[in-house]
Amino acid sequence: MRLDAWDRALLNEIQLNFPLGARPFAELAARLGADEGRVLRSLRLLKEAGIIRRLGGIFDSRRLGYWGTLGALKVPPGRIAEVAAVVNSYEAVTHNYLREHEYNMWFTVLTETQAAGLAILEEIAARTGIPDLLNLPALRFFKIYVYFDCLDGQAGPGPAPAVGVYDVSAIRARPLDPAEKALVRRLQQGLPLVPRPYEALGREVGYSEEEVLRKVADFLATGVLRRLGAALKHQRVGYVANAMIVWQVPEETLVATGLGLAAFPEVTHCYQRVTTPAWPYNLYTVIHGHSREQALAVASRLAGSAGLEGRYQVLFSTAELKKSSMRYFV
Repeated sequence: MRLDAWDRALLNEIQLNFPLGARPFAELAARLGADEGRVLRSLRLLKEAGIIRRLGGIFDSRRLGYWGTLGALKVPPGRIAEVAAVVNSYEAVTHNYLREHEYNMWFTVLTETQAAGLAILEEIAARTGIPDLLNLPALRFFKIYVYFDCLDGQAGPGPAPAVGVYDVSAIRARPLDPAEKALVRRLQQGLPLVPRPYEALGREVGYSEEEVLRKVADFLATGVLRRLGAALKHQRVGYVANAMIVWQVPEETLVATGLGLAAFPEVTHCYQRVTTPAWPYNLYTVIHGHSREQALAVASRLAGSAGLEGRYQVLFSTAELKKSSMRYFV
């Protein structure tokens, strides 16, 4: 599907500014000088084309009580497909990327308990016969702000992201009753592309439209829901270079460095993670560029700003082996 200026403006709007109201698509249409029918038709086409991965709720898994980690394996080139099939067979594995490094398979694990997550890692090591598996849970995060400007700045800067120091161990899960868990499950799947999506969603989970809107507003206010909006397939909107940059930062300057790197608009994620003797990198940033050269230039700027020249590695993604939405409370 070839994207025109209208499609791109719509994609920008739905990533960060999706309305919470009875007729959200009508509100989007008013902002963009169109009608509700055009917005809905365009969204259906963009979703069918795979450009929109999902349009719905983006949750903070920690506030839902989940434990997560980043895992990595050294997989021989001839075993990529075999090992990926094992890793991807776990529903708790939501993302799996092949990256340019000796540790070449990087995947996330998200489970309701730490014990369940550790058991999955042990099983993966046993089933693949690759014992050298990195387990790198996050200690702090400084920024999570996934936004792909589809108009290359023509519409002006988007909303400023929240950059701060968030201690993972200090995040407390919010207790949810069964009906609220059902609402989380349904929001995670995506909003119905109909004029009154919250009314349609409420019929499925036993809430009125007003109750759904009130619950979603509360989820947003308490941080259970990071945002309402669209997750895009970044390659389809021109961001073809995805890189995870891993940094060796002195402990005494780590917080200041994390805040500094997170402030760069090109950085979508910035985390502190545990280290191991085999893996001494304690700070992670993720960037997306229109080209490999652009991404490398950004990495160089980041290193220069932090005084970390020679103390980082850029791990480009070469294949997306799995990327799925977490199904909470199933």
